[in-house]
This record gives sequence, C-alpha cells and structure tokens, in this order.
Amino acid sequence: MKEADNPQESNRLQFTRSFVRVFSCLALASTFALAQPNPSSPEADTSHWLDRLLKMPVPKFATFVPAQQMSSTCSVQPLQPIFEPGAAWLEASVGTISVIDTSGLTEATASALARLQDLVAAIGGKLELKSAYRPPAYQEHLQAVWDKWKVLRRNRQVGCKDLRVEIETEFQRHNLLATQRPVSDSDHTRGVGIDAALTLPRGARLNRRRISLDRLVQMVGFKRPDIRHDPVHFRLLASAALAFPAALNSAP
Repeated sequence: MKEADNPQESNRLQFTRSFVRVFSCLALASTFALAQPNPSSPEADTSHWLDRLLKMPVPKFATFVPAQQMSSTCSVQPLQPIFEPGAAWLEASVGTISVIDTSGLTEATASALARLQDLVAAIGGKLELKSAYRPPAYQEHLQAVWDKWKVLRRNRQVGCKDLRVEIETEFQRHNLLATQRPVSDSDHTRGVGIDAALTLPRGARLNRRRISLDRLVQMVGFKRPDIRHDPVHFRLLASAALAFPAALNSAP
C-alpha cells in the first residue's frame, strides 16, 4: 500500500529487485562456466574466456581538445578601432576618390598641386593623386597596420589565422610598402605632402626645352625626398612660396 502511495519509491524498489536478479544470474553463469572442463584444450586455465578478458590490454584514448578551444588565442592584439571622425571617414573611403583629402593641405601646398596638375596636363602627362592630407589618427592606424603585418606575416599560430588575413587585407588595401614604415611626423599630417602617380610622355618638353619629372615638380615647389624607397611621395619645398610667381610667368 505504501508503494502505491509513493510512485517514485515503488519504481526504485522495482529497479533494485531487477538489478539483484540480473546480477545473481550473471554470478551463477560465471560459476558454472568456471566449473566446466575444457576438453578441446589442455591449458584450460589460460584459454578460458574470462582469463582472456582479464588479460586484454586496456585501450588508451587520446585527449580530445575541441578545435575552437585550440584556436581561441593569438599572441598579437587586434587593431584598435578609429574614433577620430576625420580618420574614420578616410578609412571608410579607402579605394575611392573620397580618400583623397586636399582640404587639409596648407595654402602653399594646395597652390603647388594645382599648378603641377596644370603643367602635367599641358605637356601631355598624367597625374593620379593617391593621397594628400591625413589626420594624425589615420597615420597612427597605418603605422599599426604596418607593425602588425610585420609580426603576423610569418606567424603560423592557429589562433592568429583570422587576424593575419585581416591585417594582410588592410596592408594591401592601403598600398603600404613592406620596406618603409609610415612615419609619425608625416608630411601628410602636416599638410605639406602628397602621393601621386606622375608620368610624362617620352621626350617631354616645356617651352621647347626637354624637361624631366623632378625638374617639373621643382618648378612648382615640390621635391621627392626619397625617390628610391617612396617614388610617389612629393614634399613642398620651404622656398615654394617664392617660386610661384616665376612658375606662373614660365607657363606655356
């Protein structure tokens, strides 16, 4: 009657009784098997199934580590987000013409650029502006991309795979040079530098005189400070303001 009043207790008792019955049957079967002779083998003790079972080696299982746990860490920290509005706007505009900010150039630099564009067009050349003014926060971002790519390009940590792909994409998207780290005190952040792909036709002439690329940019007040490592970078000369009237008078 008590078992009926408490179903859980009743189930527990039924399970216990069933377990005892099964265990008793197994014990009797084992005893009977041990008591039987083995006529087919003279070594009954060693060939018995129970002895074989006891002598079987215990298998060793490798420790399972989930793949997600193995790749969850990387020794290199991810890029920091850009909070400065001007820098964030430039970063979002990479790959478009909007990434070129000429509004932050000094007045003398902007005038020299306009003059250079006119002269290049007049002699049949081509000038493609790549970069102009850069906010300091944007320059710091370029430095961070360069620094992290230098560390990650040969890093084969499983946990760094996604970050390595991200940094490589950023490095290529900004057209950074592997041999030249973006400097902190940049001509771009001071508004006196531009990056431009400038080509002149073969045998270019100005006022009937042969003229080279570097001579042309010097006429308007620019100079390439490091032709070997950064041939597309042009910096405004300190004397550029004095060169403007002479350059205007020599226009074709």
